[in-house]
Amino acid sequence: IAQYGKFFSKFLKKQKDASIFLDIGANLGIYTLVALKNSNIKKIYSFEPQTVPFKFLDENVKKNNGHDKCITLNYGISNETKKSFLKIDNSDLGKSKLKVSSQGKSIDKSQFSPETIFEDIEIIGNKELSSLLNLDTSKKIGVKIDTEGHELFVLEGLKNTNFWGNICWIFMEFSRKANHQKCLDVMSNEGFKIIKKIGNE
Repeated sequence: IAQYGKFFSKFLKKQKDASIFLDIGANLGIYTLVALKNSNIKKIYSFEPQTVPFKFLDENVKKNNGHDKCITLNYGISNETKKSFLKIDNSDLGKSKLKVSSQGKSIDKSQFSPETIFEDIEIIGNKELSSLLNLDTSKKIGVKIDTEGHELFVLEGLKNTNFWGNICWIFMEFSRKANHQKCLDVMSNEGFKIIKKIGNE
């Protein structure tokens, strides 16, 4: 599964620490479906801001009778709530890039080629996320982040939620454009330790 093989799917099938799973950048829902089969995970929140993958995600959860356990959310996660859009990669929707506007102003889309396809999306920050999920902060939480270069912003948003202290593990796919060291610094400063790296990039 994905470029890092089956490490995370095997981990997710067997993990017993987290009873809540946040699938951030769920795409079609591969890991959401794996988490549905783990009886130790009692609640799943799957975030996918892009319209087409979200429809497939929601349908996949429905076909697996998962809506009692899983809530699908058509949002992106960031460090604050902003206007934003995706630069769509039609060859692989999972590689579409989030473009965040600055101080509420629209990014000039004319800087991209005329053939470029965009999709306006909603992204939410820590206050909105805390309120939306309203999680039981006595429960342990596991998080997967796969956001094609937006990883640091997601971490910063999560770090300021009311449930950050209950996150017991994070699995992150690093985009080549992500600031890997800053992401690792954020997690290290918050007490997380690296237990596994997959690949050399």
